[in-house]
Amino acid sequence: MKCLLIALLLTILSSGLAFLACEEQEVETRTPTPTATVAVSPKAMPTPAASPTVEATARPDATPIPTATLPPTPPAAGLTPAVTAAPAISQDQAIVLVRQSEEFSQQVSPYERELTWIAEYQGDDKWWILGVFESPWGAQFVGDATVWEGRVYAYTSYGMRPDPGWVTAKADQIGLRSLYTRLTPELAVDLVKRASSVAYAIRHHEELGWAGELRGDSSVGQEWWFLAYLEEPDGTRVVLAVHDAREGNYVSGYGFGESPQGDFEVPLFMTDWASQKAAEMGWVNITNLP
Repeated sequence: MKCLLIALLLTILSSGLAFLACEEQEVETRTPTPTATVAVSPKAMPTPAASPTVEATARPDATPIPTATLPPTPPAAGLTPAVTAAPAISQDQAIVLVRQSEEFSQQVSPYERELTWIAEYQGDDKWWILGVFESPWGAQFVGDATVWEGRVYAYTSYGMRPDPGWVTAKADQIGLRSLYTRLTPELAVDLVKRASSVAYAIRHHEELGWAGELRGDSSVGQEWWFLAYLEEPDGTRVVLAVHDAREGNYVSGYGFGESPQGDFEVPLFMTDWASQKAAEMGWVNITNLP
């Protein structure tokens, strides 16, 4: 009997040990294997795409907008004003830049020869330049430009060119009677006759006299008015008023091109001028003037 009980106990004990061994093996099986960590090189990491940067580049023919410059504050009483900084380039260098400018060359074309140059420093690294030229027809005229921070502003850069009052004052100082026109009144009369409207109007008339006057002489343009004293085939005397004669370079050459307009019915805006001019010239018996 004892032997039977001992054998039973041994069997139970063996079963328990076997169960514990199985549990320990199962726990070991379920334990996760550590994962290897791979270091990523910074070069391998993608970087977010940056927003595109656009570099503003001015067109070669564009006029840059200068930054606003406030006027200097007046010095307090008893204090000496600050000395203006010297220009970055000399007067001679500024004139050389203007002479080498293609825009300025177009502005003063045609010319026969250079006569003189005037340069005046305006502060803020800015020069005002005035060149005096002789045209192929003997008239003296001016060309102006600004040199600012080493760049030349001429021709159609009207807002950057020297002040008109300064140009006029300098021209007066050297005794010029006109500014930008290349023509003398005599040559202007000869050129205006070549315009189609004028040539057609006078084709059947005898020319008794002509008068021309420069009415607009600025950097923007030069405009002339003309008055022709004519006699019709029946002996009637009339005047032809010519307006809108704009001076410049045309396909046919320098002159007025086809811009002039001739009218036997004198426009109202020209009536007073035409009457005065006819009186100055001694023209009489005009039938189409009040």
